[in-house]
Amino acid sequence: MRERLAILLNLLVPGAGLIMLQRDWLGFTLALLFAVLAQIGIAGRWLMPSVMPRSVALGALVAASLVWAGAQWLLLMRWREIAGNGVSAELASLCTRAGEAIRQQRYTDAYDVLRVALTLNDEHPEVLRQWAELLTLMGRFRQARHAWHRLLQLAHDDDCRQAATTALAALPPA
Repeated sequence: MRERLAILLNLLVPGAGLIMLQRDWLGFTLALLFAVLAQIGIAGRWLMPSVMPRSVALGALVAASLVWAGAQWLLLMRWREIAGNGVSAELASLCTRAGEAIRQQRYTDAYDVLRVALTLNDEHPEVLRQWAELLTLMGRFRQARHAWHRLLQLAHDDDCRQAATTALAALPPA
């Protein structure tokens, strides 16, 4: 779902999909560059052609097209990176390390490990489940409530959904 939305947004506004896939500065820079170049090209070609040289307007439109194409390519590369086996294996490893740290009540270690896992994929159900459990154990109930709700939105299996529902019911009232 997230990948499809990222692709659609990136087609409409180059760089927006990269922002969704956690490449904020790159996506923002591409979107800004595309917008500036497209405005120069449109203004020079159709709005006020007598003010701007035709070569500048056409150059800006060609550059905007290249930025658009580059943003699509970068999105594809990022999507392959996320979907690849390396990221999945790394997430599994990080979840294992976080689980061990939680069992040993080393909450700050688990927090650090799960923050790294969230930067890799903040919609992975197991990462979200451990994150929500950790926040609950640390007494950060407002953040935990948000994490449990997010897990409910993203989880497809009944076990995760049941765990989130049970945990939300057990949290103290807001």
